[in-house]
Amino acid sequence: MSCQNSNLHNPEDYLTSDSSVSDYMSGASSEDETIEAKNILNVMSSSISLRNQTFKALREGYYPIVLGGDHSQAIGSIAGMKRFMPEAKIIWIDAHIDANTPESSPSRNAHGMPLAYLTG
Repeated sequence: MSCQNSNLHNPEDYLTSDSSVSDYMSGASSEDETIEAKNILNVMSSSISLRNQTFKALREGYYPIVLGGDHSQAIGSIAGMKRFMPEAKIIWIDAHIDANTPESSPSRNAHGMPLAYLTG
């Protein structure tokens, strides 16, 4: 995927309700069984909280720097930034692409899915 040719969907579209993140992070297998990302409830909760805190900091004139140990934190921090500044562009630098989906990930760990989530 070329970064300049990819569209970063507005994460706010997906973080409008608790169920929307869960809906995105699950899919159907060949047997039409639901495949869900591991730890999705924790990821949803922290993403919504981080989105709100990032937006609040930007609205109050601060420049938030988010440091953490889980790749899924990008979902909430980018959602907060895009809520404040919808025209913002993202440069993604990581040793791993983090673009797995529940269907493509052998581990189904949600922390390997934030770029797939953010790009829709």
